[in-house]
Amino acid sequence: SIMAMGQVGTGKTRTLFGGGGQEGLCELAVGALLDRIFLSQDPEDFTLALSIWEVGVSQVTDLLREDPAAPMRADNGSKGFASLRVRSQTEAVQVLEAARGRSQNWVHESGRDGGWVALPNRGHTLVRVMLHDSRRRRVSALHLVDLVG
Repeated sequence: SIMAMGQVGTGKTRTLFGGGGQEGLCELAVGALLDRIFLSQDPEDFTLALSIWEVGVSQVTDLLREDPAAPMRADNGSKGFASLRVRSQTEAVQVLEAARGRSQNWVHESGRDGGWVALPNRGHTLVRVMLHDSRRRRVSALHLVDLVG
């Protein structure tokens, strides 16, 4: 797990999610994992998926659900967060962009580099990167946590 904590304006969000034309740790980590998958002897044995949510004062919002207000249920009926499979760095960036669009911590401003501007955090943001190795029956997880300053 990687946790970014500190005062408001110290660069926690930019470090984890990038900005100003630079990639953040989240994109870099996903890119490194995908590179390793594609270089492995059996890349089809691996699945990489992302889950992203925010924890506010009185609610948890799944940023990958089409309807964030819908009850959170996993495929098997248990409570859970949406998890989207990514097969490329481009897909991972698209998933992060979709999450930013549903977040209370970001605003899109046309004309800005990348268009996204981080606001002072109103909720903790959590990203879970899941790597499933079907051959070894192993699941690994990396959590990136952006805490409110």
